[in-house]
Amino acid sequence: LIAYWAVRRVARDQAALLHSLEALRASETRLTTATAAAELGVFEWDVASGLFNWSAGTEERMGLQPGSMPDFESWAALIEPDDLEATMQHVEESVARQAERFSYRYRFAQPNGQVRVVEGSSRAFYNDAGELARTVGVLINVTEQEAREAALRGREAQLRSILDTVPDAMVVIDDEGVIRQFSAAAEALWGYASEDVIGRDYRVLSPQDQFEQNTAKLAEYVENERDITSETIPAVGEAKDGRRFPLELRVGLARVDGKLLLTMFARDISERLAGEERLSELSSELAHVSRLSAMSELAADLAHELNQPLSATANFLAAAQMLIERGR
Repeated sequence: LIAYWAVRRVARDQAALLHSLEALRASETRLTTATAAAELGVFEWDVASGLFNWSAGTEERMGLQPGSMPDFESWAALIEPDDLEATMQHVEESVARQAERFSYRYRFAQPNGQVRVVEGSSRAFYNDAGELARTVGVLINVTEQEAREAALRGREAQLRSILDTVPDAMVVIDDEGVIRQFSAAAEALWGYASEDVIGRDYRVLSPQDQFEQNTAKLAEYVENERDITSETIPAVGEAKDGRRFPLELRVGLARVDGKLLLTMFARDISERLAGEERLSELSSELAHVSRLSAMSELAADLAHELNQPLSATANFLAAAQMLIERGR
C-alpha cells in the first residue's frame, strides 16, 4: 500500500513537472515570437567571465552571423570607439550609484562595412561586495529611426540657416496668439531676444492701441484659415525700447499635429516711406520750380512784346523834342 501511494505521488509530481515544462516552453515560445515581432534582442552578460548569452535570432537581426559576439571582447571590437567609451563610462557611473538599470545607445560595424545603431536598457545585478555581477537587457535596432532623425535634424538646420539669413523678420504664432518661433532678423527688428518673447502673446510686438485690431485679424485668420501670403498687410510694430515703426506683413498658415500655426514675415518700411515722402517733397519742389520757370518765360515774352513799341515811342518822342527845339 505504501508503495502504491508512493508511485501515485511520483506520478503526480511527474505530471506537474511535465505541465510546468510545457508551460515554460510555451512561455519561451511566446517570448521568442514577441521579441522577433518587435525585432528585440535579449541578452545576459556575465561580468566575471565576460560571456554574452544572446536570445535566438538577436545577432541575425543585427546583421551578424550567429556566434559573432560570444564575449565582451568580440562585442567591444564591433562598437564604434567613441560610443564604446561613452557606453562604458555610463555603465561605470551607474555601478558607482548602484543603479538598478541603465540605458545605452551605440553604433556597431557590420562585416559588410555598414553601420547599425541600437539602443536599449539593462537590469543590473550586484554581488555582496557591491560589484556588478551580471546584467540582463534588451536592445533594438534603431538604424532607420536614426537615419530619419538625422535627416530631420539636417532639414531643420537648413531651414534655420535659411530663416536666419532671410532679411525679413519671421515670427511664428499658434492659433492662441502665442509666439512659437522668433528669427534672428526679428530679434534685430524688435530688439527682443528670442527667449524673451517665445511663449508670450504676440501683441507684445505691437502698440497697445493696435491690440483690438490685431486680435480681430487673428480671429479672422484662424476662423477662415485664410492664407494670404500673396497679399501685403500694413501694420505698426513697437520695439522693446518703445520705438514705433511701420510694417508690411505677409501671413502663411499651416496645420502641424492638428494645431494651426501662422507664419508672419515682417518688413520695416520706415526707410521706404521716408524715401517716398522725400520723393513727394522733391516732386512738389520740382513743380514749384517748373511754375517759376514758366512764369519767367512768360515775363520774358511780355517784356519782349512790350519793349518794341516802347522803344519806338521813345524814339518818336526824342525826334519830336528835337524838332521842337529847332523851332519846327
